[in-house]
Amino acid sequence: MKQVQYPLTAKRAPIAAAMFAFVLVFAGFMNADAMSSAHVHKPKKGHLTITAPTEVGGTVLQPGEYEVREATSPGGPVIEFVHQFRNELASELVQADEEKVAARLKFTEQQLSLPSKQTQLMLASWYSTDAIGVEIRGNAIGFMFELSRKSAEPNKITSANASQHE
Repeated sequence: MKQVQYPLTAKRAPIAAAMFAFVLVFAGFMNADAMSSAHVHKPKKGHLTITAPTEVGGTVLQPGEYEVREATSPGGPVIEFVHQFRNELASELVQADEEKVAARLKFTEQQLSLPSKQTQLMLASWYSTDAIGVEIRGNAIGFMFELSRKSAEPNKITSANASQHE
């Protein structure tokens, strides 16, 4: 009877195991390096319902459903407010759900104490309709916008009037 020989003998097994381990470790480092460079920053996005006209960086957003997302532009990173609506005039051949970018705003990041539980606008004050920033659900960063000149002027007048009455 013929004896079958296996390529891995007791003498070669430790060398093969070491080579296999080296290949796995090397592949792991290469994959980690590729993933870290490919996923340096995952854009953030969330959904928001606006119930009253709200000024955001000089643009008035009308009531409705919006997707808020981080995007890139030639001038650098921006936050986009994308109005999502249903086109009632669309025919059966045309998609009825539509999107329109309502605002693109430059921002500065502000560290939050806790990740936001929901996507929400940060208003200038509790009685204001001027948004100064947005928090996106699940993130510990707030995106702060530049105040429009119109919304900044009443604050100056109010503080001037307050100082005159003191």
